[in-house]
Amino acid sequence: MSPMQEKLFEKYGLEPDISYVQGGALALQAALTKQADVGILSYEHMLTVAVQGKRIVAFYQHCQPAGEQRDRQREADGRRREARASRTRSSG
Repeated sequence: MSPMQEKLFEKYGLEPDISYVQGGALALQAALTKQADVGILSYEHMLTVAVQGKRIVAFYQHCQPAGEQRDRQREADGRRREARASRTRSSG
């Protein structure tokens, strides 16, 4: 669910002005020229800026696709079941 759908901006008394641009290069340019306070950019754009010696702050949030998260959970559950079975066999 997005912050707009959750009404997070309203909760904190914020009124964002959201603009959409075609591509990360334009978003980067808008952020660097202060036409935008925040831009959603790829790490390649951030590296380009860093190499040029420009100062920019990066926010990062790692999100796993639902399927990948579910697969990791199943693997962990399987390892726990296997460990329990092993303990049961060795104590019996």
